[in-house]
Amino acid sequence: MKRALAPLAMIAGASVAACSTAQEDDAEAASACPVEIDRVAAWFNKMPGPDATTRFHVVVDFTSEEASFQLVEAEGGDATRTFDLAPLADAPPSEPGESGARFSERLAGPEPERVVIRCGGAVVAEIDEIESVY
Repeated sequence: MKRALAPLAMIAGASVAACSTAQEDDAEAASACPVEIDRVAAWFNKMPGPDATTRFHVVVDFTSEEASFQLVEAEGGDATRTFDLAPLADAPPSEPGESGARFSERLAGPEPERVVIRCGGAVVAEIDEIESVY
C-alpha cells in the first residue's frame, strides 16, 4: 500500500508550483475577466477503502469585486480538461474580496494530464502536473 504523499494543503501548494498564470498581454480579455487569480490546484483523491473510486478535484481561489463565479467544464479531451470561470447564474452579488470555485467528480475514464482555466475568453491559468493523494 502506498503511504500518504502529503497533507492536502501541501498537495494544493505543490499544484501552485506546477501551474502558470497566463500573461495579461491582451487588455481586452483581461478586462472581460473581473477576477484576480490567487491560487489554482488540481489533484486525484485515491483514498483506499471499500467501493473506493478516484475523485478528480479542481480549485480556483480568486479575488473579485463583482458577482459570484463557478467552474464550468468546457471542451477538452481526455488528456486536457478545460474549465471556464463563469458568473454564477441567479446568484446575488457577492461581497468584494476573496472567493473560490470548486469542481469535483468521480473519474470514470482516464486521468487527465493537464487542466486549463479560462475566464472572459482568455486562459488565466494552467496546471501541468496533477498530484495524487492516497
